[in-house]
Amino acid sequence: MSQNEGLAHHEPGGNVFISYSRHDLDFVHQIETLLEDEGYDPKIDRSDIEGTEQWLSRLQELISSSDTVVFILTDEYVASDNCRWEINEAITRNKRLIPVVPKPITSANVPEELSRLNYIYFFNLREGDGTGFYQGVKTFKRALRHDLERLRLLRRYHDRAEGWSKGEDDLLSDEQLLQAESWARASQAIEGVPADIARYIDASREAQTRREKRRRLTSTLIGTLTVAALVTSGFAGVAWMAAKAQKVEAEKAALNAEEAEQNLQLAQTDSRILGATAQRWAEASASLAIVRQAGFDAADFAVDPLSEAVGRLEQTYAEMQQLSDMDGEGVYLITNAVRSDLGEARYLSGAGNAVDPIDAIFANPLSFEGASPDDDDPVQADVSNGRLQAMAEAGVARAVYSCLDQGREGRADRRGMIADEFNKLPDAAYSFMSWSQLGARAGSEFMCVQAREAICARVADCPQEIERTLTAVKEKVPTERQVENAFQIKEVFIHIASEDDRAKAKTIAARLEQAYPQYRVLGIELVKSAEGKNRSIRYFYDPQADQARELASICAGLADENGFAAWGAVDSYRIISLAGRYKNLPTDRAEIWF
Repeated sequence: MSQNEGLAHHEPGGNVFISYSRHDLDFVHQIETLLEDEGYDPKIDRSDIEGTEQWLSRLQELISSSDTVVFILTDEYVASDNCRWEINEAITRNKRLIPVVPKPITSANVPEELSRLNYIYFFNLREGDGTGFYQGVKTFKRALRHDLERLRLLRRYHDRAEGWSKGEDDLLSDEQLLQAESWARASQAIEGVPADIARYIDASREAQTRREKRRRLTSTLIGTLTVAALVTSGFAGVAWMAAKAQKVEAEKAALNAEEAEQNLQLAQTDSRILGATAQRWAEASASLAIVRQAGFDAADFAVDPLSEAVGRLEQTYAEMQQLSDMDGEGVYLITNAVRSDLGEARYLSGAGNAVDPIDAIFANPLSFEGASPDDDDPVQADVSNGRLQAMAEAGVARAVYSCLDQGREGRADRRGMIADEFNKLPDAAYSFMSWSQLGARAGSEFMCVQAREAICARVADCPQEIERTLTAVKEKVPTERQVENAFQIKEVFIHIASEDDRAKAKTIAARLEQAYPQYRVLGIELVKSAEGKNRSIRYFYDPQADQARELASICAGLADENGFAAWGAVDSYRIISLAGRYKNLPTDRAEIWF
């Protein structure tokens, strides 16, 4: 054990347990000094009480508190039963294993768990092969640095999971839970997640979901009651006004009693329709409000709020088509509001006809009548501004929802019309637009480039990565191209699963640089793993996703050309994003894992 008996976590290197035979103490002291110089906290058992219960407990504590276990592999070590126990303990606790060989080893009884790993030799294997003590030091330091942060977190989550199972530690929540889930996804792709940690993270997510659902349901209940009260009272007022107006007209139409009776009946029918649809629209609006919330997940609800909102709005809109045109100016506001909600609900559900209700708004001649910013009358100016604001909202909605109208029913792809339609709005309408008003629609997976560019050319709060700069406009360079150029993959690092693959990897590297000079191969590193388990292209930033897919296709093609069948199937390459997991990653690099 190290001089520090407290087992404190020593930064920045992490904790390293050294497993050794006492016959190799001189070499062990050199490794211990090297680790300390590199900022690690080496842990060594120096007790003289081998084989006792106290000794085993002490060793378990030392191994458990370490990120990595270094094995000083010699013939004497292999012959020791105590050393075999330490190997099994390290494997049971999911520790990273690094076998170090200080001198030639002749034993054929090296445990399989170590024999299948890459040894780090601190002596010359063969004359002139580049091995030796100094090369061993370099390789050892590189092995320790590899994937260190993930291993630190492995130990942390193991301790938390163990404490939770004993009732001594709490579940994860909020940012801690998100970090743990991100770590689990990364670890799953490399070597899997230990069962105890997986159970701990799953239990944390279930508890977090229950908390969020309680908060959401409380907020939704209050919102639903408020919206329902406002909408219902508004509908009732409109219905009452429509019925009253038609009744007055009926009384004035004494010369045509039959027409008056018909008008009165129409007014009463309109009133019944409005009254019947009021509550349904209120409920649909409440469901839609839930969907707009950040982090919405339909799996949290017995009935999907989005499907519920779409169904109720479809029914409401269909019934409102039965309204007469007697009170057109009074009813169109309500009808357009329902159309707006229906379009949004369809869009969030991915329906290609999401834009149809918005087209109906623009087709209604009353929708934006009198929308002018130049009225001198203050009252009329308020009305005009209200119409302009409604036009701005409808214009944005039409642009966004058109993303889903990709040539349905034999028509042309609507995306090509987005910019032209959007730019035909009155100049005054654009002053009422903002990106933040887009809400859930802006973050939807259905948002297309054409809509983003059209809107961002007109609003001031557009996200930075798609904002048009003066330089971009002057040079007529598409914003997306600027982003791609900034994150263009130019360098790649190749990882191989077996030393047997190095020759093939060198061939691929040479052909890649020859046929695709935009790429430079920085090196080839061995990362021991099951054949094909980690075949992937790993990129560092979101704009590189398409480039990573292209790189997978290139690698598969080059492998196929050179007869490397196992690497020649593009479907066998996973595209893995490392975005947000690590800091200060190069913006022009990706990793190829064979």
